[in-house]
Amino acid sequence: MIGVITLNTPKADGQLWELDCGIKEGVPLLLIHGYPNPARRLAVLPYEIRNQRVVEWTEQNILRFLNSLA
Repeated sequence: MIGVITLNTPKADGQLWELDCGIKEGVPLLLIHGYPNPARRLAVLPYEIRNQRVVEWTEQNILRFLNSLA
C-alpha cells in the first residue's frame, strides 16, 4: 500500500481508515509526502499513522519499496 500524505490527510477519514486497516493487517506500507516543499507538510501525523515514517516522493524511494515486495 502506498499512501500520499498531504495537508488534507487529517480530514480524509476514508484515507485514514484504509491506512489504519492496512497497518493493522500488516500490509507493506510506504507513506510519501505529497509535496516537496517542507512548509507544506504535516508537522504532526494523524493518530492512525503516528508511528509511521513518511519519505520523500522520489522514484528511488518508490522503487525500493516495490522491490522489497518481491
